[in-house]
Amino acid sequence: MMQIAMLPDGWQADKKEQYLETDEWPMATFENPEFDEDADSIQHSLRCITAASNKAGGNMWANFLSGAGPYNSDKSSEGYKKHRGKWSHHRKVLGALDPGDWFFANPNFDSFDASNSTHQNIMKTLGWCKAPFAGCKNDGRQFHLTHLRHNEITSSGRMNAEYDNTKHNTYRVDGEDNDIHQYHVVLETTGTDADQVAAKAFEYQSAHAKGKSEEKVLDTRASATMRNGQSFEMKGKLPRNLKVEKSGSGCGTFTFTYADPKKDGYRVFRFSSNDKGLSEHARSSPGEPLAGHYCLPEMLPVLDAKGRPKTGKDKKVMRAGTNLHCSFPGW
Repeated sequence: MMQIAMLPDGWQADKKEQYLETDEWPMATFENPEFDEDADSIQHSLRCITAASNKAGGNMWANFLSGAGPYNSDKSSEGYKKHRGKWSHHRKVLGALDPGDWFFANPNFDSFDASNSTHQNIMKTLGWCKAPFAGCKNDGRQFHLTHLRHNEITSSGRMNAEYDNTKHNTYRVDGEDNDIHQYHVVLETTGTDADQVAAKAFEYQSAHAKGKSEEKVLDTRASATMRNGQSFEMKGKLPRNLKVEKSGSGCGTFTFTYADPKKDGYRVFRFSSNDKGLSEHARSSPGEPLAGHYCLPEMLPVLDAKGRPKTGKDKKVMRAGTNLHCSFPGW
């Protein structure tokens, strides 16, 4: 019986850790059958958890696999003396597990303080989500693989930037009807006071798995005056509304809100043009000044009659405005 450690402090991720990590179940090193996207139930669940929880889970599995740490049944060993073999009785074999060995898994709540009411209230909400899954609830952090699209060179799934859900692996938040997409919005800011804003929303899609990803335009907005405190909404072929708000003069700061905060729950995604996430998964490369930002500014040059960028007396390209290219997830 493998004990799955539940950590009450892991629920305070927004206060203790800047970023969440993703962990999978069954774990990647388990013996897993080939993925079947037509299976009746979810085969591989993924969840956004804290680094502490992720590390604890990995250590727990490593100890269980090798019979070490709290699973050590050798009373003469240092590992047994340290942990007093508190979980050694859950293993029916000595030493490491062999390929083909099987086991049960069970939640363990040793980290919860019986005298802490907050811990106890959290514990009441935890447990396995079992078939037929009628009583399962999702807080927006749990999702699963829906299509596995193999890389031609390696056996791994395909995941690249720009993300294209017609040719890359696809994922879905548990309990939802549609896969997660990556949407893009480009704001073209021009004018003497940088207060003329045009917008285009799109996603990348290809006609077939090996085809080139092209922009699929979902909605556009003609250039119009936009000053501090003003906003507009886009929809078109987007599944939900996208609200764009401006604060400050000139280029200012833009805030984006996808979906309705009053009724769409965790489907809502809100970010500003100054926000950033994990740089290794962003449009910009690690090490760049704006690595990890949801939005990247691109200079919009003045063009001559032949469509070429014009230069001034200082031989620098003349700026007509700025394109602000932003990316975000949604469904």
